[in-house]
Amino acid sequence: MEGTGKQRGGQVAKLGAATPLAWWSGAMAKYGNPRLAAGVVVGLALLALGTACGSSGSDAAPSETSAAPMAAPTSSAPAGPADFSGVYKIAYEDGAVDTWSAKSCGPGCADVNQQMIGLVPSTINGQAHREGMTWKFVVSRFDAVVCDDGATIDGTSAWTWDATTLEGSLTSTQMFDGCDKPAGFETDKLAFTLTRTSSGAPPPGFRTS
Repeated sequence: MEGTGKQRGGQVAKLGAATPLAWWSGAMAKYGNPRLAAGVVVGLALLALGTACGSSGSDAAPSETSAAPMAAPTSSAPAGPADFSGVYKIAYEDGAVDTWSAKSCGPGCADVNQQMIGLVPSTINGQAHREGMTWKFVVSRFDAVVCDDGATIDGTSAWTWDATTLEGSLTSTQMFDGCDKPAGFETDKLAFTLTRTSSGAPPPGFRTS
């Protein structure tokens, strides 16, 4: 406590001003016994030594240096795009609109199914894969290419879109000659935009076949 510290400081000042000879003379005058006087002198000396050590420790100036604060840990791993999952509306630039259901099948993988229209089963079902920041979804279909007269040609359809903006394009490649085009002909890119309408499972009534 503060009061006790001041009292001990006063005792140290008085003891420090005296000498062992003065302590011996005072003890002999008071007790008249050499052995008792010697014990008093030793006790006073130990008290002075212990008090001086405690005082010097408490009066030491605080260090001006302090440990630098540790910086918060940071991660060097780049943040990747979110998995492609949930229910999406896919709107094409020609006005067509379809609905997709996507479910993660692992990092950079999604099972994608398109909702059927009317009684016609959907042929757009498969797995999409992410390469860097681009998703790619390739499906082999008997109706990949539709001719002006309504005839269809087998081939592959490929959707690619940006993992962040969800904007992309569709191209189809026909497997056989048809529509006055040779096998291997690739259609012009058809732009589209994906919009997630739900992060969960598809609504009741969602069917692909």
